[in-house]
Amino acid sequence: MAFANQSRIEQTVEALAQFNATPGAGITRLSYTTEYRAAQAYLKQELEAAGLSVRLDPIGNLIGRKEGTDRSLAAIAVGSHLDSVRNGGKYDGAMGIICGLELARMMQEDNLSLQHPFEMIAIVEEEGNSFGSGILGGKALSGLLETDYLKQLTNNDGVTAYDVMKAYGLTPDDLPQVKRDKTSWAYFIEPHIEQGPVLESEKLSVGIVDTIVGIRAKKLIITGRPDHGGTTPMHLRLDAVVAAMKIVHLVDEMARELNDGTVTTCGSLHVEPGAPNVIPGKVEITPPGVHRYHFWCGGKAAGTAASGRLSDRDRRTDGSGPRPPVRKGHRRIVSRAARKRTAAEDVAQRRRT
Repeated sequence: MAFANQSRIEQTVEALAQFNATPGAGITRLSYTTEYRAAQAYLKQELEAAGLSVRLDPIGNLIGRKEGTDRSLAAIAVGSHLDSVRNGGKYDGAMGIICGLELARMMQEDNLSLQHPFEMIAIVEEEGNSFGSGILGGKALSGLLETDYLKQLTNNDGVTAYDVMKAYGLTPDDLPQVKRDKTSWAYFIEPHIEQGPVLESEKLSVGIVDTIVGIRAKKLIITGRPDHGGTTPMHLRLDAVVAAMKIVHLVDEMARELNDGTVTTCGSLHVEPGAPNVIPGKVEITPPGVHRYHFWCGGKAAGTAASGRLSDRDRRTDGSGPRPPVRKGHRRIVSRAARKRTAAEDVAQRRRT
Protein backbone atom coordinates (compact mmCIF):
# COMPACT_ATOMS: atom_id res chain seq x y z
CA MET A 1 0.00 0.00 0.00
CA ALA A 2 1.32 3.43 -0.95
CA PHE A 3 1.73 6.13 1.67
CA ALA A 4 1.99 9.88 1.32
CA ASN A 5 5.57 10.86 0.60
CA GLN A 6 6.48 13.78 2.88
CA SER A 7 9.64 14.63 0.99
CA ARG A 8 7.78 14.70 -2.30
CA ILE A 9 5.05 16.89 -0.82
CA GLU A 10 7.65 19.36 0.47
CA GLN A 11 9.36 19.45 -2.91
CA THR A 12 6.03 20.14 -4.62
CA VAL A 13 5.28 22.97 -2.19
CA GLU A 14 8.62 24.58 -3.03
CA ALA A 15 8.17 23.99 -6.76
CA LEU A 16 4.76 25.67 -6.77
CA ALA A 17 6.11 28.56 -4.70
CA GLN A 18 8.55 29.41 -7.50
CA PHE A 19 5.67 30.76 -9.59
CA ASN A 20 5.66 34.05 -7.81
CA ALA A 21 5.73 37.74 -8.73
CA THR A 22 7.38 38.84 -5.47
CA PRO A 23 10.38 36.60 -4.70
CA GLY A 24 11.66 37.17 -1.19
CA ALA A 25 8.50 39.00 -0.15
CA GLY A 26 5.93 36.24 0.15
CA ILE A 27 3.86 34.66 -2.59
CA THR A 28 2.01 36.83 -5.09
CA ARG A 29 0.32 34.72 -7.72
CA LEU A 30 -2.73 36.50 -9.01
CA SER A 31 -5.13 34.80 -11.38
CA TYR A 32 -4.60 35.20 -15.15
CA THR A 33 -1.03 36.45 -14.82
CA THR A 34 2.21 35.06 -16.23
CA GLU A 35 2.99 33.42 -12.88
CA TYR A 36 -0.45 31.88 -12.72
CA ARG A 37 -0.17 30.44 -16.22
CA ALA A 38 3.19 28.89 -15.35
CA ALA A 39 1.75 27.36 -12.16
CA GLN A 40 -1.15 25.88 -14.11
CA ALA A 41 1.24 24.42 -16.68
CA TYR A 42 3.31 22.83 -13.90
CA LEU A 43 0.24 21.32 -12.26
CA LYS A 44 -1.10 20.02 -15.56
CA GLN A 45 2.21 18.28 -16.20
CA GLU A 46 2.27 16.70 -12.72
CA LEU A 47 -1.36 15.59 -12.85
CA GLU A 48 -0.93 13.98 -16.23
CA ALA A 49 2.20 12.23 -14.97
CA ALA A 50 0.05 10.87 -12.13
CA GLY A 51 -2.42 9.39 -14.63
CA LEU A 52 -5.17 12.02 -14.66
CA SER A 53 -6.74 13.60 -17.72
CA VAL A 54 -6.60 17.38 -17.38
CA ARG A 55 -8.72 20.19 -18.76
CA LEU A 56 -9.16 23.91 -18.25
CA ASP A 57 -12.79 25.02 -18.02
CA PRO A 58 -14.02 28.24 -19.71
CA ILE A 59 -13.27 30.44 -16.68
CA GLY A 60 -9.87 28.92 -15.84
CA ASN A 61 -10.49 26.22 -13.21
CA LEU A 62 -7.94 23.43 -13.75
CA ILE A 63 -9.54 19.99 -13.38
CA GLY A 64 -7.76 16.66 -13.33
CA ARG A 65 -9.86 13.49 -13.43
CA LYS A 66 -9.34 9.76 -13.06
CA GLU A 67 -12.34 7.62 -13.90
CA GLY A 68 -13.62 5.14 -11.33
CA THR A 69 -14.64 1.54 -11.83
CA ASP A 70 -18.31 2.55 -11.55
CA ARG A 71 -19.01 5.42 -13.92
CA SER A 72 -22.52 5.84 -12.53
CA LEU A 73 -21.14 7.16 -9.26
CA ALA A 74 -20.48 10.82 -8.51
CA ALA A 75 -16.88 12.00 -8.22
CA ILE A 76 -14.82 12.50 -5.09
CA ALA A 77 -13.06 15.84 -5.53
CA VAL A 78 -10.08 17.26 -3.65
CA GLY A 79 -8.66 20.72 -4.24
CA SER A 80 -8.41 24.36 -3.32
CA HIS A 81 -7.44 27.70 -4.91
CA LEU A 82 -4.29 28.24 -6.92
CA ASP A 83 -4.22 32.04 -6.70
CA SER A 84 -2.80 33.88 -3.70
CA VAL A 85 -3.20 37.14 -1.89
CA ARG A 86 -0.43 39.69 -2.36
CA ASN A 87 2.68 38.69 -0.43
CA GLY A 88 0.92 35.66 1.02
CA GLY A 89 2.13 32.30 2.30
CA LYS A 90 3.20 29.33 0.22
CA TYR A 91 0.76 26.91 1.88
CA ASP A 92 -2.44 28.94 1.49
CA GLY A 93 -4.53 27.17 -1.14
CA ALA A 94 -1.51 25.27 -2.42
CA MET A 95 -1.76 22.57 0.25
CA GLY A 96 -5.27 21.58 -0.80
CA ILE A 97 -4.13 21.23 -4.38
CA ILE A 98 -0.97 19.34 -3.47
CA CYS A 99 -2.95 16.94 -1.25
CA GLY A 100 -5.11 16.09 -4.27
CA LEU A 101 -2.03 15.66 -6.43
CA GLU A 102 -0.37 13.41 -3.84
CA LEU A 103 -3.47 11.23 -3.67
CA ALA A 104 -3.31 10.82 -7.44
CA ARG A 105 0.36 9.89 -7.22
CA MET A 106 -0.37 7.33 -4.48
CA MET A 107 -3.15 5.72 -6.50
CA GLN A 108 -0.83 5.45 -9.48
CA GLU A 109 1.96 3.90 -7.40
CA ASP A 110 -0.48 1.35 -5.97
CA ASN A 111 -2.17 0.79 -9.34
CA LEU A 112 -5.38 1.64 -7.53
CA SER A 113 -8.69 2.73 -9.02
CA LEU A 114 -11.55 3.91 -6.86
CA GLN A 115 -15.16 2.98 -7.47
CA HIS A 116 -15.89 6.71 -7.68
CA PRO A 117 -14.22 8.98 -10.22
CA PHE A 118 -11.51 11.10 -8.59
CA GLU A 119 -10.96 14.77 -9.36
CA MET A 120 -8.33 17.30 -8.35
CA ILE A 121 -9.52 20.88 -8.84
CA ALA A 122 -7.35 24.00 -8.74
CA ILE A 123 -9.88 26.81 -8.42
CA VAL A 124 -9.22 30.16 -10.07
CA GLU A 125 -9.68 33.67 -8.64
CA GLU A 126 -10.72 32.69 -5.13
CA GLU A 127 -8.93 35.47 -3.28
CA GLY A 128 -10.49 38.32 -5.23
CA ASN A 129 -7.31 40.36 -5.60
CA SER A 130 -7.59 40.79 -9.35
CA PHE A 131 -11.08 42.29 -9.61
CA GLY A 132 -12.19 42.92 -6.04
CA SER A 133 -14.69 40.07 -6.11
CA GLY A 134 -13.68 36.75 -4.60
CA ILE A 135 -14.51 33.09 -5.24
CA LEU A 136 -15.24 33.64 -8.93
CA GLY A 137 -14.14 30.12 -9.84
CA GLY A 138 -16.27 28.60 -7.10
CA LYS A 139 -19.27 30.71 -8.02
CA ALA A 140 -18.95 29.57 -11.63
CA LEU A 141 -18.82 25.91 -10.58
CA SER A 142 -21.95 26.48 -8.50
CA GLY A 143 -23.79 28.25 -11.31
CA LEU A 144 -23.85 31.54 -9.40
CA LEU A 145 -21.87 33.62 -11.90
CA GLU A 146 -23.10 35.35 -15.05
CA THR A 147 -21.16 36.54 -18.07
CA ASP A 148 -22.64 40.03 -17.82
CA TYR A 149 -21.18 40.34 -14.32
CA LEU A 150 -17.72 39.54 -15.70
CA LYS A 151 -18.15 42.43 -18.11
CA GLN A 152 -18.75 44.80 -15.19
CA LEU A 153 -15.86 43.71 -12.95
CA THR A 154 -12.63 45.59 -13.61
CA ASN A 155 -9.06 45.36 -12.36
CA ASN A 156 -6.90 48.29 -11.26
CA ASP A 157 -6.16 49.09 -14.89
CA GLY A 158 -9.84 49.32 -15.76
CA VAL A 159 -9.84 46.11 -17.82
CA THR A 160 -12.88 43.91 -17.33
CA ALA A 161 -12.66 40.36 -16.03
CA TYR A 162 -14.31 39.25 -19.25
CA ASP A 163 -11.56 40.81 -21.38
CA VAL A 164 -8.79 39.53 -19.11
CA MET A 165 -10.12 36.00 -19.44
CA LYS A 166 -10.38 36.34 -23.22
CA ALA A 167 -6.79 37.58 -23.41
CA TYR A 168 -5.75 34.60 -21.28
CA GLY A 169 -7.19 32.30 -23.93
CA LEU A 170 -10.40 31.38 -22.12
CA THR A 171 -14.00 31.47 -23.33
CA PRO A 172 -16.10 33.31 -20.71
CA ASP A 173 -19.08 33.29 -23.08
CA ASP A 174 -19.24 29.55 -22.36
CA LEU A 175 -19.63 30.23 -18.63
CA PRO A 176 -22.83 28.12 -18.33
CA GLN A 177 -20.73 25.06 -19.20
CA VAL A 178 -18.65 25.53 -16.04
CA LYS A 179 -21.59 24.81 -13.73
CA ARG A 180 -21.45 21.44 -12.04
CA ASP A 181 -24.68 19.85 -10.95
CA LYS A 182 -24.67 19.13 -7.23
CA THR A 183 -25.07 15.43 -8.01
CA SER A 184 -21.79 15.37 -9.95
CA TRP A 185 -19.77 15.26 -6.71
CA ALA A 186 -20.27 12.79 -3.91
CA TYR A 187 -17.78 14.76 -1.83
CA PHE A 188 -15.66 17.85 -2.26
CA ILE A 189 -12.81 17.96 0.24
CA GLU A 190 -10.66 21.06 0.65
CA PRO A 191 -7.62 20.45 2.87
CA HIS A 192 -6.39 23.84 4.04
CA ILE A 193 -3.91 25.31 6.45
CA GLU A 194 -5.46 26.71 9.59
CA GLN A 195 -5.36 30.49 9.34
CA GLY A 196 -5.28 30.86 13.09
CA PRO A 197 -3.48 29.57 16.21
CA VAL A 198 -5.99 27.06 17.63
CA LEU A 199 -4.48 23.76 16.45
CA GLU A 200 -1.00 24.82 17.47
CA SER A 201 -2.16 26.00 20.88
CA GLU A 202 -3.98 22.71 21.41
CA LYS A 203 -1.00 20.74 20.08
CA LEU A 204 -3.13 19.11 17.37
CA SER A 205 -1.98 18.37 13.84
CA VAL A 206 -5.36 18.36 12.11
CA GLY A 207 -8.94 19.43 12.70
CA ILE A 208 -12.28 19.07 10.95
CA VAL A 209 -14.16 22.25 10.09
CA ASP A 210 -17.63 22.51 11.64
CA THR A 211 -18.34 26.14 10.78
CA ILE A 212 -17.48 28.32 7.80
CA VAL A 213 -17.11 31.95 8.79
CA GLY A 214 -19.10 34.60 7.02
CA ILE A 215 -17.18 37.56 5.63
CA ARG A 216 -18.99 40.86 5.59
CA ALA A 217 -17.59 44.37 5.79
CA LYS A 218 -19.62 47.40 6.76
CA LYS A 219 -18.69 51.06 6.99
CA LEU A 220 -19.70 52.94 10.13
CA ILE A 221 -19.44 56.74 10.02
CA ILE A 222 -19.27 58.68 13.28
CA THR A 223 -19.70 62.44 13.09
CA GLY A 224 -18.40 64.74 15.79
CA ARG A 225 -17.25 68.37 15.63
CA PRO A 226 -13.74 69.39 14.44
CA ASP A 227 -12.94 72.11 16.98
CA HIS A 228 -9.53 73.50 17.94
CA GLY A 229 -7.64 70.98 20.05
CA GLY A 230 -5.90 73.54 22.23
CA THR A 231 -8.76 75.83 23.15
CA THR A 232 -11.86 73.61 23.38
CA PRO A 233 -12.58 72.46 26.96
CA MET A 234 -13.08 68.76 27.48
CA HIS A 235 -16.72 69.12 28.51
CA LEU A 236 -17.56 70.94 25.24
CA ARG A 237 -15.90 68.47 22.89
CA LEU A 238 -17.65 66.16 20.44
CA ASP A 239 -14.67 63.93 19.61
CA ALA A 240 -15.47 61.35 16.94
CA VAL A 241 -12.42 59.21 17.80
CA VAL A 242 -13.43 58.93 21.45
CA ALA A 243 -16.88 57.75 20.39
CA ALA A 244 -15.35 55.34 17.88
CA MET A 245 -13.10 53.78 20.51
CA LYS A 246 -16.09 53.16 22.77
CA ILE A 247 -17.90 51.42 19.94
CA VAL A 248 -14.88 49.28 19.09
CA HIS A 249 -14.49 48.32 22.75
CA LEU A 250 -18.18 47.47 23.12
CA VAL A 251 -18.21 45.25 20.04
CA ASP A 252 -15.10 43.47 21.30
CA GLU A 253 -16.77 42.92 24.68
CA MET A 254 -19.84 41.45 22.99
CA ALA A 255 -17.82 38.81 21.18
CA ARG A 256 -15.78 37.93 24.28
CA GLU A 257 -18.83 37.57 26.50
CA LEU A 258 -20.58 35.27 24.04
CA ASN A 259 -17.57 32.93 24.15
CA ASP A 260 -19.07 30.75 21.41
CA GLY A 261 -16.59 31.22 18.58
CA THR A 262 -17.92 34.58 17.42
CA VAL A 263 -15.13 36.98 16.47
CA THR A 264 -15.14 40.59 15.40
CA THR A 265 -12.41 42.88 14.12
CA CYS A 266 -12.34 46.62 13.53
CA GLY A 267 -9.21 46.79 11.43
CA SER A 268 -9.49 50.12 9.64
CA LEU A 269 -10.19 53.62 10.93
CA HIS A 270 -10.04 56.77 8.83
CA VAL A 271 -9.98 60.02 10.80
CA GLU A 272 -10.83 63.49 9.49
CA PRO A 273 -9.45 66.06 9.33
CA GLY A 274 -6.46 64.12 10.61
CA ALA A 275 -4.53 67.09 11.96
CA PRO A 276 -2.58 66.78 15.25
CA ASN A 277 -4.22 69.78 16.90
CA VAL A 278 -7.77 69.43 15.59
CA ILE A 279 -10.44 67.44 17.40
CA PRO A 280 -11.54 64.63 15.06
CA GLY A 281 -14.82 65.57 13.41
CA LYS A 282 -15.39 62.35 11.53
CA VAL A 283 -14.30 58.73 11.79
CA GLU A 284 -15.00 55.97 9.32
CA ILE A 285 -14.69 52.48 10.74
CA THR A 286 -14.62 49.39 8.58
CA PRO A 287 -15.79 46.94 11.18
CA PRO A 288 -15.78 43.29 11.24
CA GLY A 289 -15.12 41.19 8.40
CA VAL A 290 -14.90 37.69 9.76
CA HIS A 291 -17.31 36.01 12.15
CA ARG A 292 -18.58 32.64 13.08
CA TYR A 293 -21.85 34.40 13.83
CA HIS A 294 -22.40 37.75 12.18
CA PHE A 295 -22.87 40.72 14.51
CA TRP A 296 -25.42 43.30 13.51
CA CYS A 297 -24.28 46.30 15.50
CA GLY A 298 -26.77 49.03 14.86
CA GLY A 299 -27.77 51.89 17.06
CA LYS A 300 -30.38 49.86 18.97
CA ALA A 301 -29.50 46.18 18.88
CA ALA A 302 -26.92 43.52 18.27
CA GLY A 303 -27.90 40.16 16.90
CA THR A 304 -26.78 37.39 14.57
CA ALA A 305 -27.40 36.32 11.05
CA ALA A 306 -25.36 33.14 10.80
CA SER A 307 -27.28 32.01 7.74
CA GLY A 308 -26.48 35.24 5.84
CA ARG A 309 -30.12 35.52 4.74
CA LEU A 310 -30.70 39.06 5.95
CA SER A 311 -30.31 41.73 3.31
CA ASP A 312 -28.17 44.83 3.69
CA ARG A 313 -31.37 46.82 4.12
CA ASP A 314 -32.20 44.72 7.20
CA ARG A 315 -28.91 45.69 8.86
CA ARG A 316 -29.14 49.47 8.80
CA THR A 317 -26.68 51.07 11.15
CA ASP A 318 -29.28 53.55 12.37
CA GLY A 319 -31.23 50.72 13.93
CA SER A 320 -34.20 51.04 11.55
CA GLY A 321 -35.58 48.26 9.41
CA PRO A 322 -36.49 44.71 10.44
CA ARG A 323 -34.27 43.36 13.18
CA PRO A 324 -32.45 40.08 12.82
CA PRO A 325 -33.18 37.24 15.23
CA VAL A 326 -31.46 37.58 18.60
CA ARG A 327 -29.99 34.41 20.05
CA LYS A 328 -30.58 33.72 23.74
CA GLY A 329 -26.96 34.31 24.60
CA HIS A 330 -27.17 37.81 23.17
CA ARG A 331 -30.14 39.15 25.10
CA ARG A 332 -28.17 40.40 28.11
CA ILE A 333 -25.55 41.97 25.84
CA VAL A 334 -28.20 43.61 23.66
CA SER A 335 -29.80 45.10 26.76
CA ARG A 336 -26.46 46.42 28.02
CA ALA A 337 -25.63 47.87 24.60
CA ALA A 338 -28.97 49.66 24.51
CA ARG A 339 -28.41 51.08 28.01
CA LYS A 340 -24.94 52.31 27.07
CA ARG A 341 -26.26 53.92 23.93
CA THR A 342 -29.03 55.69 25.85
CA ALA A 343 -26.55 56.93 28.45
CA ALA A 344 -24.23 58.21 25.71
CA GLU A 345 -27.11 60.06 24.05
CA ASP A 346 -28.01 61.67 27.38
CA VAL A 347 -24.44 62.89 27.84
CA ALA A 348 -24.30 64.25 24.31
CA GLN A 349 -27.63 66.05 24.80
CA ARG A 350 -26.43 67.68 28.03
CA ARG A 351 -23.25 68.84 26.28
CA ARG A 352 -25.26 70.38 23.46
CA THR A 353 -27.49 72.25 25.86
